[in-house]
This record gives sequence, structure tokens and C-alpha cells, in this order.
Amino acid sequence: MIHLFIQELKNIKVDYVVSPYESDAQLAFLYKSKVVDLVITEDSDLLPYGVEKVLFKMDPQGNGIEIDMANIDKC
Repeated sequence: MIHLFIQELKNIKVDYVVSPYESDAQLAFLYKSKVVDLVITEDSDLLPYGVEKVLFKMDPQGNGIEIDMANIDKC
């Protein structure tokens, strides 16, 4: 699934970063520096680092759970 997703990003000319291993702090830095608009991940470790827009558990159809801290009061 990841390979297909990356291929689609390339096809539509969207920049992306694949981070190996544990890179929560680096991803948070990219988000806070406004280099990336959101982070796709498998766990919630990025929230304590201050990433306010996260897509969790993306499935093969591209669906996932979006956490947008700007809307947290609506939960």
C-alpha cells in the first residue's frame, strides 16, 4: 500500500518524506516549521510533540482517522 501511495504522490507531483524508524521529533519539527501540512502515522506519538494535524491508520483505500486539533472542541 505504501508503495502505491508514493507512486500516486509522484504522479500528482506532491512532495513527500518517508521517515525511517522512530522519527516523531523530526516529523514534529517539519510540521512546526510549516514544511509539511500533515503527518500520516500508525500511532498517536506525534500529538504530544505538537503536531496538530495527523492522519492515523490509513487503509489501502486511503481512509484513516484525522485528528485536527483546531476542531478538538467538537469531539
